[in-house]
Amino acid sequence: MKQNEFVKQISSDNHVYGCGFFVGPFFLTAGHVIEDMETPSIEVDGKRIDLKDQLGCRNDKTADGYDIAVFRIPGVVSPVELCGEDPCKGMVLESVSYEVFEEGNRYIECEAVVGEIREGNYFCADTTASLKKGSSGSPVFYNGRVAGMMHAGNNEGGKVKNPLLSLNFCMFLSASAIKEFISQINRS
Repeated sequence: MKQNEFVKQISSDNHVYGCGFFVGPFFLTAGHVIEDMETPSIEVDGKRIDLKDQLGCRNDKTADGYDIAVFRIPGVVSPVELCGEDPCKGMVLESVSYEVFEEGNRYIECEAVVGEIREGNYFCADTTASLKKGSSGSPVFYNGRVAGMMHAGNNEGGKVKNPLLSLNFCMFLSASAIKEFISQINRS
């Protein structure tokens, strides 16, 4: 299975970008990505699909909250699954995302080494590539399963936002939090 087949760049009319990915019957991205976009869309099999009628969207500002938006795209079911357990310090994950340039998109795969910082539903990792704005909502994989979703990074246009952290420091919403949010949707 090629993971990049299930990771999509999200475009919008107001030129805000992000990423998202398919897991089973769902398309997932970060809630803050969707909140900042006007008419968000993805491309599936050469067709533009508008991301509307979300099943759930949250952009909580707390560590125990969620930064996630969930959609169902008719006719798309992915073999990608969520991990059964959350990553721990030292695990090496695979980050898959897109970067936007004036001349087009660039697909990026890099390693994400899990660090010791864990805050509520989020864990940290240092990536081997300097991920920039537009990577929010992208997945990190462990053994072919999604271990988390990109929430925030320390790279602001090539400059460090927080000098106490590395340029490649990133925070990810954990797979267990994603599962819990999807369970809440399924119950309602």
